[in-house]
Amino acid sequence: MASVEITEQNVRSQAGEEAFEFGRSLADRGVVDAVTVEGTRVGAHVEDAAVNLLVTTAGLDADCAHTHCAAPVPRLCEHAVAVALTWLRSGAERREPDLLAVLRTKDSGWLAAKLAELAAGDPALTSRLLEAAGGPDALVVQELRDDIASVVAEMTAERDDGYYEFDEWYPDTEDLEEVLDDIEGLLEEAPDAVVDLTEDAIRLLEDVLGDGCFGSDLPDALARAADLHLDACRAGAPDPVALAGRLLAGALRSGWGTFDNLAEYADVLGPEGLNRYGELLERERPAPNGSGREPYRLRKLREGLARAQGGTDAVVEFLARTASRSWDFVHIADVLIEDGRDDDALVWITRGLSDDPADPRLLSLALDCHRRAGRDADALEVLWTRFTTAPTVQTYVDLTDAAGQDATWGARAMELLRTRTVEHADLLVRILLRQDDVPAAWDIVQNHRVDHDLRMRVVETHARTHPEDAIPIYRDLAETHVRRGSRPGYQDAIRCLLTAQNLAGRCGQETEYSEFVAQLRAAHPGKKLLQQLLDRAGLQAPG
Repeated sequence: MASVEITEQNVRSQAGEEAFEFGRSLADRGVVDAVTVEGTRVGAHVEDAAVNLLVTTAGLDADCAHTHCAAPVPRLCEHAVAVALTWLRSGAERREPDLLAVLRTKDSGWLAAKLAELAAGDPALTSRLLEAAGGPDALVVQELRDDIASVVAEMTAERDDGYYEFDEWYPDTEDLEEVLDDIEGLLEEAPDAVVDLTEDAIRLLEDVLGDGCFGSDLPDALARAADLHLDACRAGAPDPVALAGRLLAGALRSGWGTFDNLAEYADVLGPEGLNRYGELLERERPAPNGSGREPYRLRKLREGLARAQGGTDAVVEFLARTASRSWDFVHIADVLIEDGRDDDALVWITRGLSDDPADPRLLSLALDCHRRAGRDADALEVLWTRFTTAPTVQTYVDLTDAAGQDATWGARAMELLRTRTVEHADLLVRILLRQDDVPAAWDIVQNHRVDHDLRMRVVETHARTHPEDAIPIYRDLAETHVRRGSRPGYQDAIRCLLTAQNLAGRCGQETEYSEFVAQLRAAHPGKKLLQQLLDRAGLQAPG
């Protein structure tokens, strides 16, 4: 088949005189090293930065890692020139592979355009191409392509005109679903056409969904188009190299996770397509974000590539390279658990806990693994660790519920809290109230600072059996509220006084209570509003 030859003159023509001369000086100085040649690809390093060349029928395409050369340009940069000249001078095999190998690096759109261009004005060639292409009438495919664009354009216009309900947009997707039905009808006859049509549909739908204000039907239509794309790829014979490029481009563009699950396409892509995907993904250079870690989006795509190439073990190997935080170990454990490998997951959970013994996510995963395996004793140990590192009512309840009839775990927990009563007074009181141990809770609120509302819960409960103990507390609160000097303060004070009055009546302390009210009135003779409110409440001094 046809092939092309790369010469210094080719390189000069593509680069221009200035870049060519600069590149030649770099080559002459010997700054190009690690030159590798694989088929149509030439790779090297120039001044510690990677430069890759791809030989095409049009000449050389270059990808240069130097900062000021990162953006694609029509001409070769000086670093690409240096690599090309070093390669040419080395005498390494420079013959281009056959035309088919080169064409396979191009996507279907480029190939279709070139074929149409070559066939223009040549009826015989046009006829041969149409006959060879077979499949549905080209007009049918084009009509479907136009239908997709038209339906989505109408939706976009509706959205832009502000047809919203409850701050959301609920487009009518009936026409869209009909078009997708028609596309699905081509799946058996022309799967490759369905691949192209669904890629158009996905791109258009993601664009119209970009504002994030919509009902559920439109995302469902996007998911259906993505499923159709996968089915069509499996049923057809898309070029794996070109498909890899489109899948990566779609995944990078998408904000909807479309094409994220590369493993679904693994059989279609094969080793060649997956390798190409990896090459293209390596070219994605994230902007510095100050964290020292790769952006989440690129990292997830690399994880997806690892899964597609080697399954769970490859994913774990990939994640382990940079595992340093608790979340990293959680993620690895999740991957293994999803694959049914709890014991392997526990190894990584243990590693994570060695750095952060209190991480609740790792402890929860460990607990689930032990429970699924029926290791009740190990599960109890995890629950104990979770309680001691983060003591709450819930972690206490989880521990005692799992212990069942074994009361020693609950006793250990309470003993631990009692040794730290100053720190955990609130928690102790809440647990004691759950256990109906009101006397113990009362003792704590009398001797330690606790939350006000919690303290009053204990006071109210204790007052049911010991009203005389609660009266002084309500009297003190009444005086505190009076000192606020406002109507709300006086109203709160009266509520406390009325409660104290009820308690005094239950324990025969009416006289003492009346004397207290008289003293309170006498202490604030100038607070007329207070005196009026006390009168209205019937809280008068004894006559």
